[in-house]
Amino acid sequence: MSIQTDSEVRQNPRSGGRHDGGQNVQVLAVTDSWRVPGELCDDAGMTPNDPTAQGLATMASAGFEFGGDADQVAHDVRAMWEQVGRPDGAFEAAAQAIAVLPQRPEVPVADQARRRRLERAFGINPVEVELAAALSARELLERMARSCGVAS
Repeated sequence: MSIQTDSEVRQNPRSGGRHDGGQNVQVLAVTDSWRVPGELCDDAGMTPNDPTAQGLATMASAGFEFGGDADQVAHDVRAMWEQVGRPDGAFEAAAQAIAVLPQRPEVPVADQARRRRLERAFGINPVEVELAAALSARELLERMARSCGVAS
């Protein structure tokens, strides 16, 4: 999702912008893309081991694991990024952090059927779902790192 600039809101009053005394826009309109036009938000200032990068990576992966679509996951990740102060390089570092997030321990082939039964009994997603979610999260975070600041 992205936020329209205050001039875009003024040009389109149906977009939901509100003014305080006619000067400043307090609530900006949300559009169908998560990019903020004209905003540079990612330029490699963080490492994958940074707790913020790992938090964004975890949020993105969990969002996909629990059935979120790319737009919703991007919205949630962007909201978290904004709450932590919009740190430079966060999306790229988070994409790299996907590879260093904790993974389930390997299970010998002989024990895999038992493990799957236990996972189903406890409502734990199969490891394949976690891996697919991690790949989707990494792809999304890489796209956010590349595309942030590019007008839609």
